[in-house]
Amino acid sequence: RYMSEEDKEQLKGIANRLEKSYLTGNDSTFMEMDQELHFLIYDNLKTTVLRDMAKQLYIISKRNSDTAYHHINGRNSEVIQEHNELVRAICNGDAEQAERIGSNHHLNTISNLQKKFEMLKKEIFQTVSKIISSSGRVRETKRLPDWNPQEEFTSDEENSNAQGRYTPPP
Repeated sequence: RYMSEEDKEQLKGIANRLEKSYLTGNDSTFMEMDQELHFLIYDNLKTTVLRDMAKQLYIISKRNSDTAYHHINGRNSEVIQEHNELVRAICNGDAEQAERIGSNHHLNTISNLQKKFEMLKKEIFQTVSKIISSSGRVRETKRLPDWNPQEEFTSDEENSNAQGRYTPPP
C-alpha cells in the first residue's frame, strides 16, 4: 500500500505543526505530533506485521524518553530535521531515500535512548554506592556491565556466573 496524495498532505501538515510546537516549546503537542507523524507513516506500510512491530517499537521508545533529556542534548532539533527530510522523500515518491532516512532516524533514536540509559545507570550506581559506603556493610562494589541494545540477551552462562555476587546485609 502506498501513501495517497491526501495522506501526503496530512503528513506535511503534521510535520509543520510538529516544527511549530518545537519552536514554541510546547512539549506535549510536540510528542503528540511526533506520534501522529510516525503512525501515519506506519499505517501506510505494506505488511501488517511490519506496521504493528514499528508501532510497538515507537511506543517503547516513547515510554523511555523524556523531553527534558531531548532538550538538553538537542535531539528535538535533530528530530525536526530528520522528519522534514523524511516527509520530503515520501512526498517526492523516493522510497529508497525515505527508507534510508527512516532507518537513520530510528538508529539515532536508539543511540539517544542508549545514552540516556547509560546516564541513568551511572546515577543509580552512584546512589547505590553512596548508600552502601555509608552503611559500612559492603567493602567492595562491582562495576556495572556496559549495555548495548544491539547485542543479544545475556546468555545462560553469564546469568549463572552473575548469580550470588550480591548478598543482602543481615
